[in-house]
Amino acid sequence: TKVTTKGDTATRALVNDTHRREMTYFEALGEALRDLLEPAAVGATKVTTKGPKNSALADADVTVDVNGAARAIAVDAKQTFELPIDGVKLVAKANHHGDLSADVVASGLALSGLDVAVEGLARDTANATIGAKLAIDSVGITADSALAGGDIVASACYAFDDNTALGAKATVSPSSGGLADWTLAAQRRDGPTTLSAALSDGGNTVALGVTSELDAKTTAGLEAKLAMGGERNSLSYALGVSKTLQSGDTMRVVHSNHGDTDVTYTTTLCEGATATGCLRMASKGHHYKTGFSVAMGQ
Repeated sequence: TKVTTKGDTATRALVNDTHRREMTYFEALGEALRDLLEPAAVGATKVTTKGPKNSALADADVTVDVNGAARAIAVDAKQTFELPIDGVKLVAKANHHGDLSADVVASGLALSGLDVAVEGLARDTANATIGAKLAIDSVGITADSALAGGDIVASACYAFDDNTALGAKATVSPSSGGLADWTLAAQRRDGPTTLSAALSDGGNTVALGVTSELDAKTTAGLEAKLAMGGERNSLSYALGVSKTLQSGDTMRVVHSNHGDTDVTYTTTLCEGATATGCLRMASKGHHYKTGFSVAMGQ
């Protein structure tokens, strides 16, 4: 079970491998392309560590995040506990401000293939969320909302087979009874090549993408977006290449039509520890930004 980080929805904490195809859920559509084209994590220095394996702290995570100017340091820690009830986990969280919260993840309790997560439980539940995932054969359904109520983000996906899927996602406002936003997406994989398409922003944005495994160690991808509905249409694009080197290190390069080029390099320091360096070069003004992270106990 994956536990969410700040900014994720509650359903991202839920993983049900028994009842799903590879593309059962909407979030899986175009995921490989999004990962390939993800902007470099510049402007920050981060250290993440897990507890020693085969110990009581094996499920503990500590993250130290320093901002680009080194003027602030954020520390977040979490510990996962297996509860006496089968399929239920508790994740306790704390930060450097002394804020405490908890997430509860339940898998398959009421119905096989149904997972529920409640996140951000604290003294003040204003930021708490609840999410659910249901996977039945080729269909995956998700729903997220604030625990106190409000808009509901729901999605549905149908996998025709292991290579083709179609999905929809919408934000429903109970107060108005209408759709605040919606997205349609599709994905088709043919051998080493995967095609993806999405229609969003009320039909005003069209995105087309392709990823291809050029060889066992090289993946390339391209995405183009056409934004309509404004004073004039605009076209944007991004392309990226990821390469595993002979040393085992990985390098990823992403370039966009804005002129920015991101380079991300990941190397293994020792067993269970990796370091990642990031560089963003801007064509305008020839500026650059950097980022660095270390992950230990992985």
